[in-house]
Amino acid sequence: MKNFKIFLFEKFNQIFAKFGYSLIKNSDRFSRGVDLCFDIRSFLPNSEIKCIFDVGANLGQSASYFKEFFPDSSIYCFEPVKHTFQHLTKKLNHYSHIYFINSAVGAENSNVFIEINQKSDLCKIVSNLDRTAVSNTEFAVQTTLDSFSQAHNIDNIDFLKIDTEGSDYNVLMGSQSLLSSHRIQIIQVEVSMNSTNHLHASIDKIRFFLERYNYFLFGIYEQVNEFYVGSPILRRSNAVFISKKCADLNSFYR
Repeated sequence: MKNFKIFLFEKFNQIFAKFGYSLIKNSDRFSRGVDLCFDIRSFLPNSEIKCIFDVGANLGQSASYFKEFFPDSSIYCFEPVKHTFQHLTKKLNHYSHIYFINSAVGAENSNVFIEINQKSDLCKIVSNLDRTAVSNTEFAVQTTLDSFSQAHNIDNIDFLKIDTEGSDYNVLMGSQSLLSSHRIQIIQVEVSMNSTNHLHASIDKIRFFLERYNYFLFGIYEQVNEFYVGSPILRRSNAVFISKKCADLNSFYR
């Protein structure tokens, strides 16, 4: 009977996976690293999530998920690709306190080119040199989070989610004023988990950079294997860091 239940669970999971979903057993949900928002509520109960930056918002998958858990939060969705941005605004415009910014985010205020992919979540910034080898690109304006926050009088970011298909490190580089003053509580970054994945910044590079500002690893989420070559080796994951200020606020011994 137990083996049959496992068989059914795996089969249903395979079906749901085709639509971008997965089944989680009730007992598993309480394991650290499965559901980020649940973990934030459980382990960071003294941290209010009022302001969220969604860098690389795509079609609003993350923003709608955040709204379920933090309905009173203000969410700033950054999406540089014009066609994707139109779909994003149409999908989420019924929510209150969601703001849409048609801009890339990086290490400096500049103009950049985006490689357009048929899969909207695979579009990425390319250099002028690489642009000549790409068939379809789109011009975009790029800002830094330091500049944007200052221009819009945003003092604190409670949760920063970054998913830019390879430019996450540059986003952090353009946030050093915010980082140095611990005005960001929680940071989610897409990272490479092995040396053969050159698209994403390595988890070691990100960790070394953030620890200079007293940000430390909170959890690892959404682990993905090397699906391009059919290998079980871990390719990438979402690494979540919290500031020491945030950690101290939520210390178990306070």
